[in-house]
Amino acid sequence: MTTTLEKSLRVKDLNHLKTLVSIKTGIFAVALNYGVRSSKLIEYHKDMDKFYITNWIDGSEQCLSSGEIMDSQNTIIGDAIEKGALWFEEYV
Repeated sequence: MTTTLEKSLRVKDLNHLKTLVSIKTGIFAVALNYGVRSSKLIEYHKDMDKFYITNWIDGSEQCLSSGEIMDSQNTIIGDAIEKGALWFEEYV
């Protein structure tokens, strides 16, 4: 059986994330322990170097700079990128 993540694209680093979302807003998933996932809608505004994130698990929203998105005090996205656990799924 093929899972959604197996058909997805692993985000390699922050620049790769920027490239993906500079085209269009994307749906991403963070692979968590025991097969659980955390889905996120991520948009990037290059002119301001800001990411706009909607966390589907609770509907919360964040606006983070490149430095802030990589800081584990703000979000799990940076850790997920470093551990190879952030996956691009599709554009919306």
